[in-house]
Amino acid sequence: MKFNRLSASLLVCTALVAAPTFGRDEPTSRPTGATTRPSVVEKSVEKIDVTTFDALRSASDTLVLDVRTPDEFASGHVPGAVNVPYSKAGFDASIATLDKSKTYLVYCHSGKRSFLSSKQMQSAGFDHLYNFNGGIVAWEKAGKAMQTNATEPTTKRS
Repeated sequence: MKFNRLSASLLVCTALVAAPTFGRDEPTSRPTGATTRPSVVEKSVEKIDVTTFDALRSASDTLVLDVRTPDEFASGHVPGAVNVPYSKAGFDASIATLDKSKTYLVYCHSGKRSFLSSKQMQSAGFDHLYNFNGGIVAWEKAGKAMQTNATEPTTKRS
């Protein structure tokens, strides 16, 4: 058989595809009765935009969590939001009192703390979570109403 460039290329490609299966010490099939360990695929927390966040927050089983510091919260937050500050030390204790059957919309300043909080809540057994992508920065940029402490919601801050 005469080899040319095409034949040589095909031979190399075949060898590369088959190579991972050559020389394995493990059997290709499991013995009867052997169990396999289920793979754990972690579900990601869905990121939502301003429009979706605003639409979801009015549902009766939904709570809006602001995970910024109390000072940040007091300076202006989404109307109706509850402040549950994110901290590595005390966040687990704070969320332990929350109802896991409810839906939670989590936000912070721009998205990092809400992402970390959402992942921690998910690990603690919360299934209905949304991470508000862009946080209070995106909320303000969209011209949405803000609330300070117990005051009535106001229009965009200056």
